[in-house]
Amino acid sequence: MKQSITKREKILLFLAALVLIVYLSVQFVIFPAFARYSDLNANLDRLEDERARVEADIAMLPLLRVENAEAYERFTEILEKYPELIVSEDIDVLMTNLVIRQNLNPTMLNISSPRALVMQGEEAGSEIFVLVTVSMSLVGNFNSVQHLVYEVDNINFIRITNLNYSLPSSNVLDDATTSVTFELTFINPVSP
Repeated sequence: MKQSITKREKILLFLAALVLIVYLSVQFVIFPAFARYSDLNANLDRLEDERARVEADIAMLPLLRVENAEAYERFTEILEKYPELIVSEDIDVLMTNLVIRQNLNPTMLNISSPRALVMQGEEAGSEIFVLVTVSMSLVGNFNSVQHLVYEVDNINFIRITNLNYSLPSSNVLDDATTSVTFELTFINPVSP
């Protein structure tokens, strides 16, 4: 028994196949392409914004170089006005004497190059301070380290602006190595 498909059934099968092809092409071709287009468009906008920022930074480069040169000249002038405070050997002698006075044994001392710190005041001007970072390792009683910090902080032309220390891993604090990092600021502001 052979059944024949009528013309009406053929048209319905053709329309169903056509709807299926359209649905599959929309689902697996058009939607992913649209999502990729949206992602690429967002990336393009982000890259154009970044490019505009970089171009603005490049345009500011000559001005920043001039400001950097002026700041370097001001800092050089400050260093010339305060040579007795800035010489590393003097800081070395000062810190070593303070450490020995507290019955501590210095095992390492590192002094950074001086750098300027510009503080904006409430008034129109600003003040420039000289910063030096002093890193040291000490062997001795932790209470002596605390006394050392107190003594350094009481020197009238130096302020501790940052202090980090690490205790030994054992619970015994006597004669243990303690690493201490001071960031010292010389309190002789110079108007720029």
